[in-house]
Amino acid sequence: MAAFREPDLQHVLVLARDFAVRKEAAARAYVQYHPERIAIVVAGNGRVQRCYRSLSFPTIIHAAGNPVPTGSLYHSSPNQPNIASDTVACSADLWIDVKRDLHAPDLYEQVYLQKNGFAMILLRLDAVPEESAEERRLNEGWRHRFHSGRR
Repeated sequence: MAAFREPDLQHVLVLARDFAVRKEAAARAYVQYHPERIAIVVAGNGRVQRCYRSLSFPTIIHAAGNPVPTGSLYHSSPNQPNIASDTVACSADLWIDVKRDLHAPDLYEQVYLQKNGFAMILLRLDAVPEESAEERRLNEGWRHRFHSGRR
């Protein structure tokens, strides 16, 4: 995995070819051993089939059988079969549960369309930036005033 620093679906294809395994088997191993917080969603005919995620990646809110979210790159990009798309930023709440009052993490998406309506969708999650002491102080003051009824 040292050769595959930035997560990319092209790496999954290389692993599948080099180890003579199916793309999905390579995707499972890639997610398991890559140091980044990543997940790969296997979609078929516009529906989530399976999700593989690293231990540090939050639960994906779309269970098997659910449609791929309409805001996903899967739907919005002119993806070409057998060519991995560019990696683009997407709204984190498309794929994961974002708690209210917390900064949403940066989420990136990449799509690889395959034959027969199947696709792999790579999700990469960046760490949420820490709040500065000043931001924390302002938020705590606002919450206290809001909950105490003072405005």
